[in-house]
Amino acid sequence: MKCLRLALMCCALSGSGVVGEAFAADGDPVGIYLPDVASPPAARAVAPRKVVEKYSDGKPRVEREAIQMSDEQFINHGSYVEYYANGNKYAEGTYKQGVYDGVWKFWYENGQLCKEVKFAEGVPDGQWETRRADGTLRSVKAYKMGRREGRWIDYNDDGTTVKVEQVYADGGLNGERIVYFPSGKPKQKATLKNGVLDGEITEWDEAGRKVAQFTLVDGKIHGVLRRWDAQGKETALEFDMGKRVSSTVN
Repeated sequence: MKCLRLALMCCALSGSGVVGEAFAADGDPVGIYLPDVASPPAARAVAPRKVVEKYSDGKPRVEREAIQMSDEQFINHGSYVEYYANGNKYAEGTYKQGVYDGVWKFWYENGQLCKEVKFAEGVPDGQWETRRADGTLRSVKAYKMGRREGRWIDYNDDGTTVKVEQVYADGGLNGERIVYFPSGKPKQKATLKNGVLDGEITEWDEAGRKVAQFTLVDGKIHGVLRRWDAQGKETALEFDMGKRVSSTVN
């Protein structure tokens, strides 16, 4: 009877919100029940604000738009401009809820445009162009929602002749790659699969003469490797998954 009264007392206290503890008939606890605690509400924007940060000489260093959240935090939202100490722009773009959004531009200290890039939901998306401090084009890149996708081109110092062009798919090198001499003539044409050379490869000298042709399978020479010297004499070597089998000279 004493055990029953104790159990009833504990149940009564539980009902009042003091504690939630259940006892078996012999008085041993079989479970403790804590009241549910609601999760705090997500922070929300409560006030926009213009923020200006300055160098020691009073010149602007950063001019940005931000929003104050209900949890007292400030995040960038809206236009953003950052400056070099000489007053030239370093970066200009837009934030959306604290992440990069849309077109962003970056400059060298001399005022020359360094790169123009695009973001979507905080990750690279679309075509990027990068330039050297003298204004010549350095590279053209392409992204799709943060992954490398499409044709990437690197240029020589003159900014016009192509140095390398290659294709990205599914975030990796998958497709044709062409390497060029500074003159603009092709030096090597190959195919890559998941970043590894795979398939037929052809090489030329700067005069445009073919000097080698072979096939790679999983990064290993397979089949006939043909080479030509400056006089056009051909040497053929046969391989089986990287192992030399035979050779002939024509």
